[in-house]
Amino acid sequence: MKNLIFTLVGALFLFVSCQSDDLQMDEALKSDKATKVTKDMTIRSYEGFIEVVGPNFTQTGGGIATHIGTYTFVNTATFPDFAGTFSGVITAANGDEIYYNSPVIVCDGDPNVSFCPGAPATFTYTIDGGTGRFDGATGTITINGPFVPAGPFTATGYAEIKY
Repeated sequence: MKNLIFTLVGALFLFVSCQSDDLQMDEALKSDKATKVTKDMTIRSYEGFIEVVGPNFTQTGGGIATHIGTYTFVNTATFPDFAGTFSGVITAANGDEIYYNSPVIVCDGDPNVSFCPGAPATFTYTIDGGTGRFDGATGTITINGPFVPAGPFTATGYAEIKY
């Protein structure tokens, strides 16, 4: 009798598991992305090298920051008539990228002076997307350090990023 009961229960499980009805999913689980969260990110080090060739500006380097670990970055800009946009990419330790930009900054608003060498500076960048977990990210990145027109530099900063 026990064998018959076990056989019937096993057949019932087999029958239920082979049904081809679509599973009903909760609406929240159907979305491609989970609810976005805002995180504060401390940029413990931001260092690299600035090269200016004619109107072209390139800044490359790396550092360490919370939420992304060891990272690299590339910032580029072209200064036609001292107007334009810095664009940049931070690549996190896992390969995810954060895209950001900022208007070109000139010294004291004077278009004849493109840099303020050695002056303390705060640069604010707008986050406008990325890849991986940063796809569709928004927020700001603030870098604090001396303004260096070319050559090596070191700075720190923070960010508020929503992803």
